[in-house]
Amino acid sequence: MRRTTFLLAAILSFTPASALAGRAPQRLAPVVGRWRVDLTIEADRRTLEFETDDEGNYGLGKGYVIVLPVEDRSREYPAAWCNINPQQIRITAEIDFRSKTKPQRGTLTLRTTLAPGEAIKGDALFIDEALTVHRGTFTMTRIPESDSLREKIK
Repeated sequence: MRRTTFLLAAILSFTPASALAGRAPQRLAPVVGRWRVDLTIEADRRTLEFETDDEGNYGLGKGYVIVLPVEDRSREYPAAWCNINPQQIRITAEIDFRSKTKPQRGTLTLRTTLAPGEAIKGDALFIDEALTVHRGTFTMTRIPESDSLREKIK
């Protein structure tokens, strides 16, 4: 027992303090705010608005997505975002895309790697209820703070 305690004390004394401390919460991740998302999946173009809740621990947070244009049947879809690596953003939402034939329900995932001085653009994946993967691209543009679309659809 003493030998184990001594060994543990020796290991801890050589371990950098930063390795033992928990990660500090990320205060203002690059993804926090309101965004216009122009999305193209298999030649089908869509526009969304994504807004975060201005909170999150360790680069994780939540928000919502609204498919534009806002109509009577529009609604907000809960979304989750991840920005643990400060250079990467992931946004995921369960969403319905309305079309002329029938709505497509599935999971939308947006992922990008940030580069200084470049537009935010990346890969989009939509996995429908039949588990078919549809691939595409997106661009994100920050929307200045003003009245929220969230209030308009309620």
